[in-house]
Amino acid sequence: MSKNMEHLSHEEDFRPSFEPQDHKEVQTRSEHKPVGNERNEAAIARSEAMDEALGKEDYKPREQTHVEQEKSANTPRGSAKQSFNKTMARTRNNMTAAQRGFSRFIHIPAVEKVSESLSTTVARPNAILSGSVFALIITGSLYLVAKYYGFSLSGSETMLAFAMGWLIGIIFDSLRLALKRRS
Repeated sequence: MSKNMEHLSHEEDFRPSFEPQDHKEVQTRSEHKPVGNERNEAAIARSEAMDEALGKEDYKPREQTHVEQEKSANTPRGSAKQSFNKTMARTRNNMTAAQRGFSRFIHIPAVEKVSESLSTTVARPNAILSGSVFALIITGSLYLVAKYYGFSLSGSETMLAFAMGWLIGIIFDSLRLALKRRS
């Protein structure tokens, strides 16, 4: 039995060979493995020709921008930040100076957070819509009544009607969300 083991240890590995069966090597530009002097010289000549064709002397690696150095693209947060910054830079190139300044202001993280919190609490779309509809209906009705009876409006009717409609919209939205959570 030990003879068999010695015999096996002296033989080559029994791993499968991934070389082509007819022993012709198929080479591509990305997988070039020179073997022997002839192939080594051919590989050197080929790489020199490629360097000359590509103009390796003129090649300068792209410098990393400040954003790329700040966050790694391997992290989801870093790649999202890089993508956002690239998109904003491209978009701002098409803006006037005043628009770029306003864009920079509204995209300051603190301003964005305040805007987000207001949009989820006070400035809900249903509340604004109901406030606008109430203001239109109530102010229009009051105007027609005032014109018919001959008295003047004070000017605060529209704001008060909007506030009343907004409050009704907030209550409606809150009830709708509460019912949605229960089911």
